[in-house]
Amino acid sequence: MMKSLRRRTLPWKGKDPDHSEDPDHHDGPDKGASALEWAIIAAVTVLMVSVIGGVIFNIVTEKSTDLERCSNQPVGSVCDGAAGQ
Repeated sequence: MMKSLRRRTLPWKGKDPDHSEDPDHHDGPDKGASALEWAIIAAVTVLMVSVIGGVIFNIVTEKSTDLERCSNQPVGSVCDGAAGQ
């Protein structure tokens, strides 16, 4: 018996006129909302990376300054520039 050459219909075809069950359907206001969501996520990520980078930069700068200040002290002496001592 020959197989039918008829195209296979998708499971949601005819059952879901607004395509809400179709995972690949991106028409309408949802497309704009998705782009806006990605823009907000990207902005928050950039802000977080900037804040974390600034904190790390300040810590490294502070420790570098302490190291430069204390590098010329004799061995065994207490350095006044070291934090936490």
